[in-house]
Amino acid sequence: MQGWPRSNVKLARPRSLTEPRVTSGSERLPKPEDNATIFDGLADIAGAVGTSEFYERAVSLVASMLSCDRYLVIRYARFSKPEFLINTSMTQEAVDDYFSSYFRIDPLLGMVRNRVDQRVLTFAELKKKGSDTFFYDQLLRSAEIFDEIVVMLPTVGGVWTALCIDRNNKHFTKAEVNKVREIVPLLERLHDLHVEHCVFSWEKSYLNDSSISFMMVDSEGNPTVRNGQWENRITPECETTILGLSQRKPQGVESLESGHIVHWETVDHQNAVAPNGKVYLIEDPAPGYMDLTADDIVEKFAKNYGLTPRETEITGLILQGKPPSLIAKTMDLSVGTVRNHKHRLYYKLDITTERELFCMFFDVTIGKNGRL
Repeated sequence: MQGWPRSNVKLARPRSLTEPRVTSGSERLPKPEDNATIFDGLADIAGAVGTSEFYERAVSLVASMLSCDRYLVIRYARFSKPEFLINTSMTQEAVDDYFSSYFRIDPLLGMVRNRVDQRVLTFAELKKKGSDTFFYDQLLRSAEIFDEIVVMLPTVGGVWTALCIDRNNKHFTKAEVNKVREIVPLLERLHDLHVEHCVFSWEKSYLNDSSISFMMVDSEGNPTVRNGQWENRITPECETTILGLSQRKPQGVESLESGHIVHWETVDHQNAVAPNGKVYLIEDPAPGYMDLTADDIVEKFAKNYGLTPRETEITGLILQGKPPSLIAKTMDLSVGTVRNHKHRLYYKLDITTERELFCMFFDVTIGKNGRL
């Protein structure tokens, strides 16, 4: 990227996972009145390419288009915990709850760990499509979020950055979602330029505000880029071991003696700095995404409390949010019989409501005192 003008904006000090950035209302962009204002906002984002202000300006523009002042920017990776880059929405208590356990049922994390097939989506849409409603009912309630629109932006090495704009009182309309979709292609290209600049510029700032270590090598295996985390944490001996593990594999995942996970992939032949080279990321592994309705997890919960096969099946259907009438239809039983089974189930678990069942299941499986 030689020849690009240097920005006077300095990179921000890296923040810890529990130190999300909070901005004041005076720093946010005004509500756009017309397309010209939106274009001005996009130009402002372009001016922040390669600086620590990029995500703040990007999410502020999208939020102002929707007349919202609550938003987050979250980084998702393949193996480590999500990282909050910007937060004007969630309280510290909600953030602590998220990082202690709720992140494991975050549907966005599930998408990143499996496949991201939508770049713009809302939580209301995800909730309609999925069977697991606990995340929305529990985390979004604690964070006072009613609906959230998310723009997913890919970076390098399977890392995604999510711009999340939320409301606490109503759903986003189809027209509002389409409005965001109209600017996403340009926003994605600006983001590509931002990542390229952070990777290839003299500052080598890609993921410097993260716990993730990053390195790029050329087609001959010679390192061309190391971020600050790699230079500070990875010894020459460890780097040699990693290069040896990946020498004959275009992509792969390996566990290191330190307990960290290294994964790599081959970059495109058109890459400006390292055509046909490789990128490496080292992450501190965190527990992965968990689908609360997965059969094996329900079975473990049932075994833990000695539930009968009928009670186990009913538990799984309740976790999917199905009312007694649909449970009865699914199990080919009468509604009265289902209610009798639920009554015996609740008595055995010493609870009285579905909410208590959700909380009990969550605490036992992935909560702070989880045992399964």
